[in-house]
Amino acid sequence: MKTLDKDQELRELQFLQRRTTLSARDFAARLLALNKRGIHQDELAEATGKSQSQVSRLIRDAAKQHPADGEEKPAATAMELVRRRARGEIAHDQFVELLKTWDYDPSYKTEGLHDDWEFVDNSFDAVSDAWMNYDLLTDEEFEEIFAAVKGR
Repeated sequence: MKTLDKDQELRELQFLQRRTTLSARDFAARLLALNKRGIHQDELAEATGKSQSQVSRLIRDAAKQHPADGEEKPAATAMELVRRRARGEIAHDQFVELLKTWDYDPSYKTEGLHDDWEFVDNSFDAVSDAWMNYDLLTDEEFEEIFAAVKGR
């Protein structure tokens, strides 16, 4: 029987908790956005397998994440921001400026060969993904964003 690497297992557990938390926040923000665009809570509930009251609570909690002045946050995570840009919901210049000042979470890195498959939705990984896989950024823009983030 292989020896348990307790530290590695605890790091993995923390990573899974962060991923779950971000995923839930991203899900709730998307429910809120869709509800604001006219999709009724009953329809959202049916599509997600949740009750209407659960959807209502998630939307209410997501709405609390928005500034008091009523201005909508652009996204819950950096990856959601990338997805919104890919759908054309955010102007390109605004997208680039937001990425320069985004509050990124650290990227998760294992001590093995799976590093390239690990992805934290609210990390700089999303910027790399926008650049490499979505062609939403030019090389120059990526370098400019990287310099701005690195310089903090």
